[in-house]
Amino acid sequence: MFPSGATVLDIGFGQGTFLREARAAGLHAIGVDRDATLVEDAKSRGFEAIACDVKDLGAHLTAPVDGVIAAHLIEHLSPNDLAQLFREMAKFVRPGGIAILVTPNFRDWRVASEWFW
Repeated sequence: MFPSGATVLDIGFGQGTFLREARAAGLHAIGVDRDATLVEDAKSRGFEAIACDVKDLGAHLTAPVDGVIAAHLIEHLSPNDLAQLFREMAKFVRPGGIAILVTPNFRDWRVASEWFW
């Protein structure tokens, strides 16, 4: 979904699956997570990673990025924090950039009843 060579933020990268796949696909992926342990683990595996909360993301970026992915993050944010994330994304994603947000589909009864919980 991102062009080759693009710089992409993976917000809430967790175990780093996207970071690994992005590197293999020729992307420059930067992981962002508030869990310092996950950030240090990613760095020890050679990934670029930033420890910060999504509310403070703009203060940690030095250049615009081509895109952002946030998989299974937004359902954990308050409405105010989600609005702040969108404001920050508008500041640091280049015009024409790509934003991918993945969240559980609660229309699927399996997700709503057991998978998500």
